[in-house]
Amino acid sequence: MRRRLLTRTIIVFALILSILVCTIPEDAVRAATVTNEKVQKVLKKKIKNKLCKYAFADLDKDGLDELITYQYQGPDWYDNGDAFFYVYIIIYRYSDGKAKKILSKRYFRYNGNEISFELYYKDTCYLKVFDDSVYNLDKYAYYEFSKDKGTFRGLCYKNIVATGPSYFSRGWKSVSEKKFNKIMKKFPGDDSKLEIEMELSDKELAKKFVEEYLTEMIPELSEGKESVTSEIKDFNGDGFADLKLKDASGESIIYSLDFESDSLSLLQYTDSVTDDPDDSEEVREYVKENYPGLIKLADEGLISFSAEYERDTVKLGSWDMEYWEKNGEGEKAKEVLVTDGNKEDMEWYILGYSGDGQYAYCLSKYILFNKQFNETRAKLNFSESTLCQYLNTDFYENAFTESEKELIGDSSANSRNFKVIIMTTKDLRLYYDYELEINTKERIATYIDGRAGSWWTRTHGLKYNDDYESYSSSVQSLKRMVLSNGSIEGVKNAYNEESNVGISVVSSCGVRPFITIRLTPEFIEANNLSVGNAKPKLKKVYVVFGTRNTSETNSIPMEWDILDYNEESGKTLLASRYIEASIAYDDKSDIEETSWKDCTLRSWLNSKFYDSAFDEKEKALIAANKYSEGEDLEDNVFILSYSEVEKYYPITDKFSVYDRICALRNGASREWWLRTPDEESGITSSTVALVSVLGGLCYADAKYEAKEGVCEADIIFDDWNFSIYDHTVRPAIYIKLK
Repeated sequence: MRRRLLTRTIIVFALILSILVCTIPEDAVRAATVTNEKVQKVLKKKIKNKLCKYAFADLDKDGLDELITYQYQGPDWYDNGDAFFYVYIIIYRYSDGKAKKILSKRYFRYNGNEISFELYYKDTCYLKVFDDSVYNLDKYAYYEFSKDKGTFRGLCYKNIVATGPSYFSRGWKSVSEKKFNKIMKKFPGDDSKLEIEMELSDKELAKKFVEEYLTEMIPELSEGKESVTSEIKDFNGDGFADLKLKDASGESIIYSLDFESDSLSLLQYTDSVTDDPDDSEEVREYVKENYPGLIKLADEGLISFSAEYERDTVKLGSWDMEYWEKNGEGEKAKEVLVTDGNKEDMEWYILGYSGDGQYAYCLSKYILFNKQFNETRAKLNFSESTLCQYLNTDFYENAFTESEKELIGDSSANSRNFKVIIMTTKDLRLYYDYELEINTKERIATYIDGRAGSWWTRTHGLKYNDDYESYSSSVQSLKRMVLSNGSIEGVKNAYNEESNVGISVVSSCGVRPFITIRLTPEFIEANNLSVGNAKPKLKKVYVVFGTRNTSETNSIPMEWDILDYNEESGKTLLASRYIEASIAYDDKSDIEETSWKDCTLRSWLNSKFYDSAFDEKEKALIAANKYSEGEDLEDNVFILSYSEVEKYYPITDKFSVYDRICALRNGASREWWLRTPDEESGITSSTVALVSVLGGLCYADAKYEAKEGVCEADIIFDDWNFSIYDHTVRPAIYIKLK
């Protein structure tokens, strides 16, 4: 009896236990039967790629971590030497003693593009991926973790065309914006964002990879440059090797593989401060002659100098160059290109020399005229275009005398030789060093009257080289062009017909001819060239004073343009050579009107900027600026006024102002604030003056950055993260001469 009762009791307990087990969530069973330490050990076996960043995080809130990896594969190479990578975002989950892949997405990444992701948790986990590797397109992809299937599933996509509206889709099926927003209601807000710190899988292997990668890049990056020396070491203090290339002119370019961030790209910047700037005899002689008081400060170790050089120019041929003129009166007045019927000598920049020093590769200093690339729609390459025909017939015959023609050698385009061609974007990368998408003032070209304009390249609109044949007929007429701000426009129709592919039409564009000149002894002497020694001419000297933090671990010297050297007053006015910050002029939320006296920019310059940029010894050298802006003011650091820009950067045409243009250290030009309020336009009572990316004087709302949320005043800015629309800061100071 007792035995039978015991048996029944055991059976009842077994039934109850089985019921309880069945009702316990699977996630709880997993967490109860395995430790997180074991889970991480199993998942980490999936990290086999030395180019991998990873993090552990409990994404499904079951008590056990998932593994998030950001993996690189590559590099691979374009025909023109550009590097690109594949980026994989892969997430693994522990299941039955193994690592189960619950998300795997591949993205295409080339220099300068961004692939990043964010994770959120609200009831379940969500993933948002940003991808701007699609040409002219930003894509946001949204994913939701499905507990039923144990994987991430796509919610929807948002494609943002840079020059047009957004496109919405679920998967690859287009949906209306209304339906997209309905789907997106599931997606949590920023308050649900998970903070995840990624780390390198193996830093030593990554360091080795960076060194190998940069070593492989030396031949490509040195192409077309004379007497290049290279050095690989950590120049910027990020723990990874950088590559410094120094050419015969003495200019140094540093290439850095940005490996620590959530991207992998080759960044470059000019090492404008020489290794021992004060020992440059040419620079010292220039300073001694023009600013003798500054030499004394340099000898005391308070300041040093850096220099800017200009390319050699030569004269050959003459042309009746086009310029802009107003046609008509009042509101009906239009600006048109005209000529005055008089030929002027053509000037040519020497971009480089042939290896034997017998030839110079030359680009027209000015935009000589506007022309269509081709008069009809066709499968275009330069050699078949009406522009090529014009350059090598009408232009060539009328621009050069017979003796000048004897100096012009052949230049190659599309595997054919011509006397006159135009450049490719590969040429621009080779001779101007900057990334193509950057609007650098180094590539800005003007007409003879000084106004900046756009100019053709012969590169296909969707490629960085001359290959156009792999594209459909609807886009084979697209060509790339350099815009008036120095950036490269991706696609413009090169013929004068209405576009049927949704791309804007350009009936004509500026032309800067490119020729190869044979260097005879007579030509060398007439143009005062030093062939074989490509040392460019000294253009300007800058004062090196103070430092600017570019990251938590790295700082760089600041360089200053000398605006007003005055021995009588015993001080010198300096304006920073580069943009040093991007902030609102006045970001007070309740602002209705602003003034320089009360704006937040003035406060920031004289507190956070002043304290971080200068040590106590340097502060002692700064002379306070006492001036009036409606009432008497005194500042250690300030920005220039409208009238000071006109005084220190005088010009006859406001569109021509190379020296007014201020850029980041990577060459990208930006708008910069002036302290002068707008008293004439009446746009708003909070409108103040600024200098545009082309050097023109204009006005903008002082709250612009605060509205757009570009950045905050106390952030130290990285040269590679500025938006093209940022209004930026070019500080000014006075330093004492004694």
